[in-house]
Amino acid sequence: MSPVAQFPLRTNDVSEQKGQNGVCNLARLHLRRSPMSCFSPHGHAADAAIWHWSADPSPVHTLHRPLHAQVAHRHRTVRCSWSLPASRLLPTGRPLPMAGQLPSHAHAHDAPNACSGYGVREPPVQDHPELPKWIQDEIDDKTPQKRIPERLSEKHHVSVSLRSVERIIKEHNLKTVRRPGLTQLEQTSAILTLAEEDPLSRWGARKYKEKLENRGVLVPRDFVSGVLATANPEANEQRRPGAEKVHKKGLHSSGPDEEWCFDGHEKISGPMGISVYGINDKFSRLEQLLKALRSARKSSVPPALYLKLLIVDFVGIPIQSTTDMGSETHILAALQSSLRQSASPLDLQKVPAHQSVKSVYNITRERAWRPLYHDELANVRWFYDNGKIEAGYHPLDAVHQDVSIFVWAKAVQFCLDRHMEEHNRHRIRKQKNSCLPTGGRPIDFYQRPHEFGGRKQLIPVDMAVVDRLIKEHTPDDLEQMASTTEMEEVCQLAFKAIGAPEVSARNGWDVFRAMIEYISSN
Repeated sequence: MSPVAQFPLRTNDVSEQKGQNGVCNLARLHLRRSPMSCFSPHGHAADAAIWHWSADPSPVHTLHRPLHAQVAHRHRTVRCSWSLPASRLLPTGRPLPMAGQLPSHAHAHDAPNACSGYGVREPPVQDHPELPKWIQDEIDDKTPQKRIPERLSEKHHVSVSLRSVERIIKEHNLKTVRRPGLTQLEQTSAILTLAEEDPLSRWGARKYKEKLENRGVLVPRDFVSGVLATANPEANEQRRPGAEKVHKKGLHSSGPDEEWCFDGHEKISGPMGISVYGINDKFSRLEQLLKALRSARKSSVPPALYLKLLIVDFVGIPIQSTTDMGSETHILAALQSSLRQSASPLDLQKVPAHQSVKSVYNITRERAWRPLYHDELANVRWFYDNGKIEAGYHPLDAVHQDVSIFVWAKAVQFCLDRHMEEHNRHRIRKQKNSCLPTGGRPIDFYQRPHEFGGRKQLIPVDMAVVDRLIKEHTPDDLEQMASTTEMEEVCQLAFKAIGAPEVSARNGWDVFRAMIEYISSN
């Protein structure tokens, strides 16, 4: 006797009872669709002659070999039977169909097709051998899996279904969070190695996960959380916020480039002699610029960065710019007003091109400083403070001061560049009460605002005029870190002589010592 097989039925309610002979009884089957298509054990659609209509009111029938099934639908019953070996059944009990013809009464969802796995179809990888690499690139870029087919169509003009993407990921062993391709020991080692860059233990599991993803290591967040809880059980308590700050009213914006927000940050200026100037977009919260400077209070800094680094990169200006009431912002306000008046018909009286507000109201830029300092710059400062003595730094030596600022400005800029990349691809959780877009990444909000209820507001400008303004408002010492031009040249020469290495917080003092030794010997 062959094993008893359950007849495949889409039901809302199925009650099963075991008989004395081990035969399964089915009672009270309520169908969503009727009639149902059946397949013979040979893979072909069951012939219509097999179907028998009966008025048998008995609600219970047995399944045995040959297989019998009775489907109760309203006041009539459908019975079909055939012999079916267990090897021809799927785990759900459904007979495994083969390519063939369906009866006229069969439903479309039972038809063989590529999506359901039935039938024959050439795999898309044969036509596009680089498809696995493209999919892996999208995974590394943290593109949601359901959007990968759309991205492949946009970038490579390849039409592929989500099911095919999932199959390619599995067949080619592509790295994903669920299949990182690493042992638990290797994942733990990567997490603990990254933890060395966070001596103050201010990063949470999501921060670790995102940093590891940007370095090509995919680890589930729950695993990261477990490792951190074991390695440093006090870290979670340290990261708990003491109080929540609630704004009196929600921020709102019609789309990207409606408003750019400017401000300087000087929390590390005192101990390290380095300031940071930042610009971001209000609608998307995209970090457009983070620049390490010797001083952010010079009146030449905001207009120079605005012209040289923003208008050239974004090829346009916003409807409005926002700064605090510092004296260094007057030139920026005049430039923004002049450019918008010449490029847009908007009335300056009704929609000002620039607004100067108190710092507490420049929320978009001000609130971005806290996570930047708390998560990134505080760690840079920790490495700076704790390596001074070992590096032989003399604070009263003018050469040491200039070389230190030169080197650590590069370390800070390295940190800022990495923070921009991570922040712009960080997913903002869904917030139903927010007037700004949520449930996505800043880079998505900026590049595809129509998907989040916004529209692009960038105003194109005459680049010939911009080039002339850049020459007028960009000082020669904008990016100079040493106290004099001569000392800046010495630092540049020494830095090139030691190989111009990539400078981070972890090797900042090593680069400082190498440059001091070169300058002293020459």
